[in-house]
Amino acid sequence: MSTKPTTVDAYMDALAPDHRAIMDTVRTIVITRVPGAEECLSYGVPSFRKGGKLFFHYSTFKAHLGIYPPLPADHPLRPKMAPYANEKGNMKFLFKDDIPYDLIGDLAEALAQEYGQGG
Repeated sequence: MSTKPTTVDAYMDALAPDHRAIMDTVRTIVITRVPGAEECLSYGVPSFRKGGKLFFHYSTFKAHLGIYPPLPADHPLRPKMAPYANEKGNMKFLFKDDIPYDLIGDLAEALAQEYGQGG
Protein backbone atom coordinates (compact mmCIF):
# COMPACT_ATOMS: atom_id res chain seq x y z
CA MET A 1 0.00 0.00 0.00
CA SER A 2 1.53 3.30 -1.05
CA THR A 3 -0.68 5.52 1.13
CA LYS A 4 -2.00 4.74 4.57
CA PRO A 5 -5.67 3.79 4.43
CA THR A 6 -8.04 5.69 6.69
CA THR A 7 -10.94 3.21 6.67
CA VAL A 8 -11.35 -0.56 6.79
CA ASP A 9 -12.83 -0.52 3.28
CA ALA A 10 -9.86 1.46 1.93
CA TYR A 11 -7.50 -1.06 3.55
CA MET A 12 -9.40 -3.97 2.01
CA ASP A 13 -9.60 -2.32 -1.40
CA ALA A 14 -5.80 -2.03 -1.52
CA LEU A 15 -5.22 -5.77 -0.97
CA ALA A 16 -4.37 -8.31 -3.65
CA PRO A 17 -7.48 -10.32 -4.60
CA ASP A 18 -6.37 -13.53 -2.86
CA HIS A 19 -5.57 -11.67 0.36
CA ARG A 20 -8.81 -9.70 0.09
CA ALA A 21 -10.82 -12.93 -0.08
CA ILE A 22 -9.18 -14.22 3.11
CA MET A 23 -9.68 -10.91 4.92
CA ASP A 24 -13.32 -10.72 3.81
CA THR A 25 -13.91 -14.22 5.19
CA VAL A 26 -12.36 -13.30 8.54
CA ARG A 27 -14.35 -10.06 8.61
CA THR A 28 -17.61 -11.95 8.05
CA ILE A 29 -16.74 -14.53 10.70
CA VAL A 30 -16.13 -11.89 13.36
CA ILE A 31 -19.29 -9.96 12.50
CA THR A 32 -21.31 -13.20 12.60
CA ARG A 33 -19.77 -14.77 15.70
CA VAL A 34 -19.49 -11.64 17.87
CA PRO A 35 -22.80 -9.76 17.96
CA GLY A 36 -22.26 -6.08 18.54
CA ALA A 37 -18.70 -6.06 17.19
CA GLU A 38 -17.88 -2.75 15.52
CA GLU A 39 -15.29 -2.40 12.77
CA CYS A 40 -12.55 0.18 12.96
CA LEU A 41 -9.02 0.78 11.77
CA SER A 42 -6.51 0.60 14.61
CA TYR A 43 -2.72 0.36 14.52
CA GLY A 44 -3.16 0.76 10.75
CA VAL A 45 -5.03 -2.55 10.33
CA PRO A 46 -8.67 -3.68 10.32
CA SER A 47 -9.86 -4.23 13.88
CA PHE A 48 -12.97 -4.83 15.92
CA ARG A 49 -14.13 -3.36 19.20
CA LYS A 50 -16.99 -4.15 21.50
CA GLY A 51 -18.29 -1.72 24.05
CA GLY A 52 -15.58 0.68 22.92
CA LYS A 53 -12.78 -1.80 23.73
CA LEU A 54 -10.51 -3.20 21.03
CA PHE A 55 -10.39 -6.98 20.99
CA PHE A 56 -9.37 -8.18 17.50
CA HIS A 57 -6.85 -6.96 14.91
CA TYR A 58 -6.12 -8.78 11.66
CA SER A 59 -3.84 -8.25 8.72
CA THR A 60 -2.22 -10.05 5.82
CA PHE A 61 1.45 -10.27 5.09
CA LYS A 62 3.32 -11.85 2.19
CA ALA A 63 2.88 -15.42 3.41
CA HIS A 64 0.42 -15.31 6.30
CA LEU A 65 -2.64 -13.91 8.04
CA GLY A 66 -1.94 -12.38 11.44
CA ILE A 67 -4.46 -12.01 14.27
CA TYR A 68 -3.78 -10.10 17.50
CA PRO A 69 -3.72 -9.79 20.51
CA PRO A 70 -2.76 -13.13 22.00
CA LEU A 71 -5.03 -14.99 24.37
CA PRO A 72 -3.90 -15.14 27.99
CA ALA A 73 -1.51 -18.04 28.64
CA ASP A 74 -4.06 -19.88 30.77
CA HIS A 75 -7.00 -19.54 28.35
CA PRO A 76 -8.64 -22.92 27.57
CA LEU A 77 -8.45 -22.29 23.80
CA ARG A 78 -4.67 -21.76 23.93
CA PRO A 79 -3.77 -25.45 23.29
CA LYS A 80 -5.81 -25.49 20.05
CA MET A 81 -4.17 -22.24 18.98
CA ALA A 82 -0.62 -23.38 19.83
CA PRO A 83 0.28 -24.57 16.29
CA TYR A 84 -0.48 -21.07 14.98
CA ALA A 85 1.09 -18.96 17.75
CA ASN A 86 4.22 -16.97 17.07
CA GLU A 87 6.86 -16.17 19.69
CA LYS A 88 4.67 -13.41 21.20
CA GLY A 89 1.54 -15.58 21.23
CA ASN A 90 -0.12 -13.75 18.33
CA MET A 91 -1.70 -15.95 15.67
CA LYS A 92 0.05 -16.59 12.36
CA PHE A 93 -1.87 -18.60 9.75
CA LEU A 94 0.30 -19.51 6.77
CA PHE A 95 -1.30 -19.17 3.34
CA LYS A 96 0.38 -22.37 2.16
CA ASP A 97 -1.82 -24.27 4.67
CA ASP A 98 -5.58 -24.46 4.95
CA ILE A 99 -6.79 -21.60 7.11
CA PRO A 100 -8.90 -22.93 10.01
CA TYR A 101 -11.77 -20.48 9.76
CA ASP A 102 -13.89 -22.25 12.40
CA LEU A 103 -11.01 -21.95 14.84
CA ILE A 104 -10.66 -18.27 13.94
CA GLY A 105 -14.33 -17.85 14.84
CA ASP A 106 -13.67 -19.49 18.21
CA LEU A 107 -10.70 -17.17 18.66
CA ALA A 108 -12.79 -14.10 17.85
CA GLU A 109 -15.36 -15.10 20.47
CA ALA A 110 -12.62 -15.77 23.04
CA LEU A 111 -10.88 -12.46 22.36
CA ALA A 112 -14.20 -10.62 22.64
CA GLN A 113 -14.75 -12.28 26.04
CA GLU A 114 -11.23 -11.42 27.21
CA TYR A 115 -10.84 -7.90 25.89
CA GLY A 116 -14.20 -6.64 24.63
CA GLN A 117 -16.88 -5.36 26.96
CA GLY A 118 -19.58 -7.90 27.61
CA GLY A 119 -18.05 -10.50 25.27
